[in-house]
Amino acid sequence: QNKDIDIVLTDMAMPYLDGPSTIRALRKINPKLKVIGASGLANATIGPSNELNLQGYLQKPFTTEALLETIAEVLKS
Repeated sequence: QNKDIDIVLTDMAMPYLDGPSTIRALRKINPKLKVIGASGLANATIGPSNELNLQGYLQKPFTTEALLETIAEVLKS
């Protein structure tokens, strides 16, 4: 198990390999990986209790302060 990566921040709507596919692939490598999803899409209401088991979610645009607070909260958990 790779312990070098503590957290991943991924956009939920990327071309070719979207956020959910990326998260599923990463979780096959490390099931305990902490993931924060982000999206600028108005209809994206994915939160920490969704089927992808995100530990955090940021709606774009987000501030640096919101990003840092989310990262700190996720790393504490």
